[in-house]
Amino acid sequence: MNEYEGLAYNEAIDALANQQTSDESTDEEKLTAVAASDDEEALELDASYNCLVEQTLHALGYKSPGQWPEEDLFYAKPSVYEQLEQLLQERRNTNVRVVIGESQVPAHLIVLQCYAGTLQDLGGNSSSSIELPVERVTPRAFELIYDWMLARRPRLCRLGLLEVLRASQFLKMPQLEQQCNCCLAKGFHEAAAVCLYLEARLLDMERRQRSMLQRVGGFFLTLVASEEFLQLPLRALRELLQSNELGVNTEQETLMSALRWLNHNWPQREPLIQPVMQCVRFALVPPWLLVKLHAPNGNPELNRIMALPQVVQLIHDGIGYTTTRLCYGNDLQAFRQHLERFGMRSPLPRRWIYDPACQYHHRLNCQIKQQLQLRQFLAYLKQLQTQPKNHWQTLQFPDPSKPCQLCGQEQPSSVPNSTLAKQPAFLHKKCTVGNAKKQQNSSKTL
Repeated sequence: MNEYEGLAYNEAIDALANQQTSDESTDEEKLTAVAASDDEEALELDASYNCLVEQTLHALGYKSPGQWPEEDLFYAKPSVYEQLEQLLQERRNTNVRVVIGESQVPAHLIVLQCYAGTLQDLGGNSSSSIELPVERVTPRAFELIYDWMLARRPRLCRLGLLEVLRASQFLKMPQLEQQCNCCLAKGFHEAAAVCLYLEARLLDMERRQRSMLQRVGGFFLTLVASEEFLQLPLRALRELLQSNELGVNTEQETLMSALRWLNHNWPQREPLIQPVMQCVRFALVPPWLLVKLHAPNGNPELNRIMALPQVVQLIHDGIGYTTTRLCYGNDLQAFRQHLERFGMRSPLPRRWIYDPACQYHHRLNCQIKQQLQLRQFLAYLKQLQTQPKNHWQTLQFPDPSKPCQLCGQEQPSSVPNSTLAKQPAFLHKKCTVGNAKKQQNSSKTL
């Protein structure tokens, strides 16, 4: 095939391909035209029988019900507050660690911030920790405080109460501090008050709880028989000896208690004689017994203290008061005027007690008044050390209707005039002269 024949052949092939393509497009156009004509016919048929107008359910009157049916369709579920409380009580998902010394306590920061003013400005995250000084907040105190925070009706335990009080002051928790003070004010007396004071000394809170010693009454002599009494600091001893609730049979027992404390660490306590002896109410001791105290005897532990000038002056003041009181007799109004004239005050009585087991105890108004020897007092303290721990609760208080078991005498309603006969001669003479002068002044007034 030559070159011209080849060109003719190719042109013939191209012409055939173009003809097939045009035939296909013509068929498609025919099909499209047929389909369109079919749709037009279908629409004409629908329009002839479809007369439905489309409407919504709301237009047809269907609405949501305003109330539930009468049957209960609600199901109970735990309150979110109960769930939160359980989560907090079980300490799940805690977000803070409280570090106290070597102890670490997991906690929820939001709980701490609800009550502790010291921690309210802290921001919390999953890795945060709070470090508290162990000298102010002990691990036991923090656990007790955290339980107090989570409890609905919190109650405080006796054990660790002072630790909780100290921690509440550091954490600035006024509600807890107030509850602690309320427990201290109402729940501690006698032996419990002494134990609490001793605990306060260990926690370096002695000054705040020193007033607990003023609640000691019938337990006083049992305390004097203990080693803790000898270790009391001066201020605590004065707080104790100045109490009106001190349970003693006579003021001589207060004096002997002071002598026991002073002689324990002699001569280091010799400079403390005056502040200690000022707590003894010598005006409550009969004057003839005060004279015997002033006189030397065979007891060096007593003589070295009673012979000091400051102690002698206290004894003389007591003698002056008691003799003046005896001189006025039953004329209490004149005696009060005498005290006002000289700027004096009557000493307040103690809480007088009576122990039938004691060999030297007499009832309050018994006519027999004897000098108490230091050896007798120490023997009684030794006896108290062997008694049951509740022996102090069996002590009796003044009852004029009962006789004194030691001497078998009935209790008089007041101090008899015969007591003047038991005074030393110079005291009796002084009272006689005083009464004569009063009679002269009253006759002049009349």
